Amino acid sequence: MAREEIYIPDVTEDKELIIFLGRPNSGKSSWINIIFGIKRVKGKMAGSTKKIAVLNVPNHPKLNIVDVPGWGRVAGKSRQFASDIKDQIIEFIDAYSTQIKLAVLVIDLYSYKDVSERMSKKGFIPLDIEFAELLNKKGINFIILANKKDRFTSHHLDTNVDYLKESIIYTEPIFIQPCSAKNPDSTRKTREIVNSYIFS
Repeated sequence: MAREEIYIPDVTEDKELIIFLGRPNSGKSSWINIIFGIKRVKGKMAGSTKKIAVLNVPNHPKLNIVDVPGWGRVAGKSRQFASDIKDQIIEFIDAYSTQIKLAVLVIDLYSYKDVSERMSKKGFIPLDIEFAELLNKKGINFIILANKKDRFTSHHLDTNVDYLKESIIYTEPIFIQPCSAKNPDSTRKTREIVNSYIFS
C-alpha cells in the first residue's frame, strides 16, 4: 500500500503552540473542549481526529492549540495508516519544536498498564513512552493527563498511577495529573493546572 502524503499545516512564526498528543481514544479532543471551550469532533470510536488541526484560542491571538491524530493501531485501518500518522506527528514536532510552549500528553490510564506490558513483551517500546521520549529529546516541556481515572477503585487507581510514574518518569514530564473528563471537580482542577503552565 502506498504511503499517504504527509500533511503538515502552516503555522506563523509569531504563534506559540500547545500540542495535544495521545493514542486513539485517549481523550485528547475532549480535553481540548474542556480546557479551552473549542469544540472538536469526538466520539467513542477511535480515530475521530484524522489530520493535524491548528486551532485558534478565543481571546489569545498569539496562541494556537494543535490537535493531532491518535497514533497506534485503529480498527479498520492498516499498519501503513498508523505508520503514516506517526510520521506526520513527528514531522510536525520537528518543524515547530521551537514554537511549542507546552505539550499535553493524554494517556488512557485504564488501558496503559495492559498495553505497555503487552508491547514490551513483543520487544516494542510502548507508544506513550516513545512520544514522551521524543518530547524530552526535543527539550519540549510536557505534562501528562492520566485520563479515565473514574474507571478505577481508589486502590487500583493508586496502583496504576504508580506504574505510570515508574515507567515514564525518566522522560521528565513536569507534571502528571490523574483526571476524568466525566467528573466536574476533576475537569475544573485539571483546567486550572494546564492553564497555570500555559499562561504563567
